[in-house]
Amino acid sequence: MISKALMIGQLTLCLGLQSQAPLQVQVVQPLSFGNLVASSFGGSVRLTEEGVLNPVSGAIWQGTRSFPTRGVVKVYGPPRARFQVRFDAWHPVLPGRNGALVIEELTSTLPNWMGTIGEDGSAEFHVGALLSVPSGALPDTYLHQGVFFQVDLLGVPGLSGTLEGVARRSIKIQGCLLPSIRLERIRDLDFGGLVPGAADGRFLVLPGGGCQSPSPSGPTLFRGQPSPALFSLSGAPGACYSIDLPTSCSMEGPGGARISVREFTIDQPREGLVPATGQLTFGAGATLLVGRSQAPGTYVGHFIITVSYQ
Repeated sequence: MISKALMIGQLTLCLGLQSQAPLQVQVVQPLSFGNLVASSFGGSVRLTEEGVLNPVSGAIWQGTRSFPTRGVVKVYGPPRARFQVRFDAWHPVLPGRNGALVIEELTSTLPNWMGTIGEDGSAEFHVGALLSVPSGALPDTYLHQGVFFQVDLLGVPGLSGTLEGVARRSIKIQGCLLPSIRLERIRDLDFGGLVPGAADGRFLVLPGGGCQSPSPSGPTLFRGQPSPALFSLSGAPGACYSIDLPTSCSMEGPGGARISVREFTIDQPREGLVPATGQLTFGAGATLLVGRSQAPGTYVGHFIITVSYQ
């Protein structure tokens, strides 16, 4: 009689891929070239993946109050999963009202636009671009509302099976061309007709009008009406401008005689904002150093004022 019965059972275990997090893509920061100033000949400028703006060709430079930003994208998905990024258009066009700018190259911190999701289930990459500005491009805001790109999952090294995941997003790309800053001379600086004094002295033409001879023994005005030079600055409304004045210059008279001009001043702030009209008019005065034995005659000279965006 059998008092015990034994039965051997079979255990089966099937191991596969764990349930993976879905693929998600977030555009954290759009790509912007900020404010640019370009010559009429155009050129190209590169925005690096670090957010640095570097002129490449032609005469293009960063404008005032310019805050270029690299594109920033985050990818969420299975840890250690490989992914690839593909743009629908690798040379997108940024339209404006009267023309367009072209992206000649898109770049990123991903080698060959391929990356790996970290152990925390996320990855981040940065996007830069090379922008081409054609000759004659007009001041305007040039904007592509959304350049579409696709992120594909490629798999997880060391695990069998495949991962399927695709996510599509778009990233905004823009740049703003500012009008070139210009300076026009409306009127020359005129010291009038002077008579040297008993001693060397100074004669001032004030930037807002009027004149002074600080020393009673210095030069005196005997004819004419001294007047400051007058200039008109034109630029982008609200842009920050800077005016650089010369430290000195000289005027030449008969027989090569010279007379020194110093202490140039203007009647507007040397740094400020271009008015809403896009125009700023300012006067420029200076101090003339007249020697007591200065040779008589007409003296003529030139001075240079430089304006630029900050």
